[in-house]
Amino acid sequence: MGTTADKLSYLSNTKDAIKSAISAKGVSVSESDTFRSYADKISSIASGMQSLGGGPVQSTGTYFSVPIPDDANFFELRIYGAIGTGIFSDIYSVTGVPDNITINGSSFYISRDPDQNTMNVQSPSSEPGEIFERYEFFK
Repeated sequence: MGTTADKLSYLSNTKDAIKSAISAKGVSVSESDTFRSYADKISSIASGMQSLGGGPVQSTGTYFSVPIPDDANFFELRIYGAIGTGIFSDIYSVTGVPDNITINGSSFYISRDPDQNTMNVQSPSSEPGEIFERYEFFK
């Protein structure tokens, strides 16, 4: 990389690569944005997981179902009285075939209904609301 033209070409390709990386993280970069403005755009990229909300587990009988928010990637169920204990799952690894989980002697089946866009928790032995305190979605 010897000539000034070579260096400018390399710099332009680097700018395009950084622009693509910023865009891939969900931050828009327009043609009119200066290369210097890319630092602010990089700083605005969210890191870590972001909560999309949740609520208390309310069930009647042995079934609990909640709609999945549009940008959700993860689903969490928190167990009553157990700090840091619960079920945390990538929602796309949960299929229509229920995953069986046993907690405190109770069996639970967790499934995702892609047609209804819901996460479903079912238990033949007890109400999900008796074991799980709340649910939350993350992206």
